[in-house]
Amino acid sequence: MPAYVHRFTAMTTQCELSIYTPAAAGWQMLCEAVAAQVLALAQKYNYYAADSWLTRAINQRREAAVRLDAETAQVLALVREHAGRVGGVFDICHGTIADYLREALSLAEVADIRSRYAPYMGLASWSLEGDWLVLPHSETRLDLGGVIKEHAVDVAAKLLREAGVDSALVNFGGDLQVIGTKPGGERFIAAVSHPQQPSDMMFALDLQDQALTTSAHYARSRELAGRILSHIPAADTTAGNALLSASVVSPSALLSGIYSTSLLIEPTLVLPENTFAVTIDRNLQLKSSL
Repeated sequence: MPAYVHRFTAMTTQCELSIYTPAAAGWQMLCEAVAAQVLALAQKYNYYAADSWLTRAINQRREAAVRLDAETAQVLALVREHAGRVGGVFDICHGTIADYLREALSLAEVADIRSRYAPYMGLASWSLEGDWLVLPHSETRLDLGGVIKEHAVDVAAKLLREAGVDSALVNFGGDLQVIGTKPGGERFIAAVSHPQQPSDMMFALDLQDQALTTSAHYARSRELAGRILSHIPAADTTAGNALLSASVVSPSALLSGIYSTSLLIEPTLVLPENTFAVTIDRNLQLKSSL
């Protein structure tokens, strides 16, 4: 059993910090400080909040270039690097069409929206020049929903490590990072949900100083004209090699999140070093890249 557990809600997600390092008087204060950092990230990058930094500084910008703070520049640089490695299938510009897609009443309208706004999305629609984010098209909007929760997991784990925690589990709604092993050397076990019955476990992975994220179409989707529209808009759920879910283990939750999402769009991706995936296809067959 963990020595201390701290739970809070951020980004509409149940977040949990489980510390296995022997109890210390400062664990509660430490966890509260970590939670405050996570909540600050959630507010700063909230696509839906009119007063968030993301909305005001980027999505309601008046100029083509926005000066970034060091943290945002670092996150976007990593996103751009790995989005390039996956051929641009991971796209933080989904915010360009997100609002329109929610209002679409037919598949034809969805296709028209995606076609019309395609020139304002993808890697070609944004770049980094030093600490400046350059967005040449006024139509381009960023949605960092597939980035910031994972980044927050990494931030939380980093803060715990810096405070001397050597055994812990950071779990934000299934996006997680483990620190060390459990006392006694036992590796942490992480369960992955069944893609068609999310309340059931499909398989489990043992982890040590690693992060895990799972991307799946069941997570956020809606039905339109008899077809499931995934929250991952470029994914073709009807293709012969289509995946229902992809779980990626890597050194960071942000890295895992980029590749687990990208695998749903392009299942044949080559993963970076020290990164592996377990995928589930439409026939509920598991495949591991190990």
